[in-house]
Amino acid sequence: MSLKDALMNAKKAATKVVEKKKEKKQVKQFKESVLIDGGTSVYTAVINGKKVEVLISVHTDKSTYFPRYRFHYRNALGNRVYIKTLKMEHAQAVCDQIEEQKGKYKISGSFV
Repeated sequence: MSLKDALMNAKKAATKVVEKKKEKKQVKQFKESVLIDGGTSVYTAVINGKKVEVLISVHTDKSTYFPRYRFHYRNALGNRVYIKTLKMEHAQAVCDQIEEQKGKYKISGSFV
C-alpha cells in the first residue's frame, strides 16, 4: 500500500457519517413520597383520554425551596400541593387522580 492510498483511506474514514442510535424514551414515574416529604416530580395524568405530563411540587415544613405554580390545594397532611397546568379543569382532574377521590379537594387558582 502506497502513501497515497493510506492518505485516501484516512480521509474517507474521517468523513464518514456516524449514525447515532436512537435512545429509548425514558418513562417518568411519579414519586409518591413527594406528597409526604416534599419536592418536585412529574405526574402522567389521563385527561379527556389523552396522556399529559404535569409537574407536581409539594411544599412542606422540611423543604426550603419550591417552585410556585398557579394551581394548588392543601392535602390532609397540611402540605400545599402545587400543580403546573394551563387550565383549572386539568388541575382539578390531576388532583382527583392523585388523591383517588373525586371532589375531595378543591383547587385554588390564587397565588399564596
